[in-house]
Amino acid sequence: MCSSDLAVKRFEGSWPEVRTIINELRILRHVRHPNIILLHGVCFHSNLGLQLVLEKVHGMTLKAFVLAQEALEVDPDSEQLESVLAEIIDERKCIALGLCECIVYLHSRRPAIVHADIKPGNVMVERTESGIRAKLLDFGLSRLTTRNSKMQGGGTPKYKAPEVTPSLKPHPAADVYSFGMLLQRVASGMRDPESEREVGSLSLSRGATSYPHEDSPGAALVCSGQVR
Repeated sequence: MCSSDLAVKRFEGSWPEVRTIINELRILRHVRHPNIILLHGVCFHSNLGLQLVLEKVHGMTLKAFVLAQEALEVDPDSEQLESVLAEIIDERKCIALGLCECIVYLHSRRPAIVHADIKPGNVMVERTESGIRAKLLDFGLSRLTTRNSKMQGGGTPKYKAPEVTPSLKPHPAADVYSFGMLLQRVASGMRDPESEREVGSLSLSRGATSYPHEDSPGAALVCSGQVR
C-alpha cells in the first residue's frame, strides 16, 4: 500500500450521504476481486468528515472509453481499418467478460451481494501491462440478500430493472438486467435504445461519413455471438 496510488472518497453533510458511505464500507471490506475497486481503509477527520481510502484507477469511465473509441476516424480504404476494428472488439469483449466475472463473484457470496446500480458511469477502465481491465465501483446502494434487507428503490432509471421498488427484497436478477442494459450501450457505442434511431455523427469505420448505430464496431460483440 505504501507504494500504491490512492484515491479518497469523501462524504459531507446529510445523513443519507453518511449512510451511503457506511453501506459502501460494509460491502467493500468483504470483497476482493481484480475487477472491483479495492478498499484500503477508512478515516475520519473533524473538518473533512468520513472518508474511504480506495485504490486509484488510472483510466476513465466506461462511457468515456467507448465514446473515445467511437470518435476515432479511420480511412475506410486504410489497411489498418480491419486491425483497428478487431482491437476495439477485443477490448470491449474483455471489459464485458471482466464485469461478468465480478458480478458472478458478488452473487456467489453468502449472503449474495447485489450491486443495485450497475451502469457505465460506475465502471472505470484502465490499461495495464496485461491489457485492458474494467473496475466496478460505487457500492453505496449495494445490498446483501438477507431476510430483512430492502432495495430502497435506488439505482439509475435507464439501467434499473422495472420491478425494483423500495419494498423489494434485493435479488441478483436486478443486476443481471442492469448488466444487460450496459452491454447494449457498449455494443452500440453508448447509444440510447429508447431514443429515435437517428443516423449518428461518429465516424470510426467510414472516415467523415456518419452511420446508424447498428454499424457500430461494438455491435459485432453481439452479432458475432461473443456476447449474448
